[in-house]
Amino acid sequence: MRKKLGGGLSTYERGPASLNSKQRTNVSYFICSVLAEAYKEFAAKGIIRMHEEFQTLLDIYRSTDKHIGAARRQDALVLMIHILTDVVRWKVPAAPSLVKDPIVLGRAVGQYAVFYNEILALPLPNKPLPSRVGAIGKKKVLVTTKEDLLNHQLNDLDAAIMSFYSK
Repeated sequence: MRKKLGGGLSTYERGPASLNSKQRTNVSYFICSVLAEAYKEFAAKGIIRMHEEFQTLLDIYRSTDKHIGAARRQDALVLMIHILTDVVRWKVPAAPSLVKDPIVLGRAVGQYAVFYNEILALPLPNKPLPSRVGAIGKKKVLVTTKEDLLNHQLNDLDAAIMSFYSK
């Protein structure tokens, strides 16, 4: 009878301490370490500047959270490889500025009050807005005034933000 070999590449344990010894020596953790070292080399040369994004992917992969399955960890590895192979080919690793002329930007920002006054001058929509995005089977809230509409939208936004941060 053959012994089943572990997935370890070496005896060096790279995985989280919550895993057993065979899982901590898995080859995928070695690949993750190699990707991290490759990123460090590219960053030292100034070829790539995505430190927070790459570190977040590393944290996701190395996480001990039970809700992150093998497919999600594999996706994190794939994204890290994608960053290392594609972003380094870009001519400028940082995002270009969207507005090149500061005068144009200043004029656009200076017109925000006129823009919102024109929006608020429009009549209310005939169809009431749902109380939540994706709400199914819930009663629709009828809005009678512009102030009620604004308050309703602000309450929905607050609820969405609170649900996001509570996760």
